[in-house]
Amino acid sequence: MFIFAYAMLRKFRTIAQHAALAAAFLAVVAHSQTYRVVERIGDFQDATAFEFQNDLFYVADAGADNVFAIDGKGDVVASGDGFGWEPGYFDDPFDVDASTLNVFVADRNNRRVQLFDRKLRYVGERSGDYLADIEFGYLVGCAVSPMGDLYALDAENRRVMKFGFDGEFKDAFGDHRDGAYALVDPVDLETYGNRFVLVIDGERLLAFNPFGGGELVVALPEPALDVRVEFSIAERKEARVLLVAERTLYLADLETPDRNPRLLDLEPIDESFVGALFLGERIAALTPSAIYLYAPD
Repeated sequence: MFIFAYAMLRKFRTIAQHAALAAAFLAVVAHSQTYRVVERIGDFQDATAFEFQNDLFYVADAGADNVFAIDGKGDVVASGDGFGWEPGYFDDPFDVDASTLNVFVADRNNRRVQLFDRKLRYVGERSGDYLADIEFGYLVGCAVSPMGDLYALDAENRRVMKFGFDGEFKDAFGDHRDGAYALVDPVDLETYGNRFVLVIDGERLLAFNPFGGGELVVALPEPALDVRVEFSIAERKEARVLLVAERTLYLADLETPDRNPRLLDLEPIDESFVGALFLGERIAALTPSAIYLYAPD
């Protein structure tokens, strides 16, 4: 297939044709890579989500009702306070996101998003206890934008809640008023720079603008559990969207007319995935018990 694609490339003479076919050729090569397991990190009871920031993995472990910061060797360098209802404690931590300064945790059964510093010391929270005009349900996702806006996914009330960088509640969207973009079975969300808020809703990937307006609907080949976005360093314009299903990972490009997710070729393991993210050209995949590092052949 690669030889045929290259032979076709030589038949075109214009610069535009060369560039277009070269891009297609490289895409075929990229998506034909096989990823092999090269390392297993950590030992968790029932991990549900993770993030990589400041050279550390931040892992939400619902089985331990705690959040851990671990290094590349799997050693725990910081943790939350464990099970409870007081600030800094958790009851079913379900999602985690991180900026260079803070770690954000969707504390599901306590119906709040808790904020911590990089060493997992409590900073504050966003919850209905401090807001008279909105009720929090069970939160299953949280994500912070480059502008500092925080988005929380309320699965019980089927909506996304937006908070400004100062903690002020701004808006809620994705509910029954949004028609075709109304959430039915939301399980995760992620920011796409400052352009979109992506929400996995069953076998759909929905893209909202920062003001809550529906922009895109992408059909998924199977129900997904997690979505991650990584931008290229150059101008943060090109992005890889990684979609996580129970046994498979998919790659999507929202900037092209063909947004169909493409299946990645992974060495199989005996566990189900609950999350994944890019580490350069490697992929870190989270299961309930560990982090598996995959490298391309």
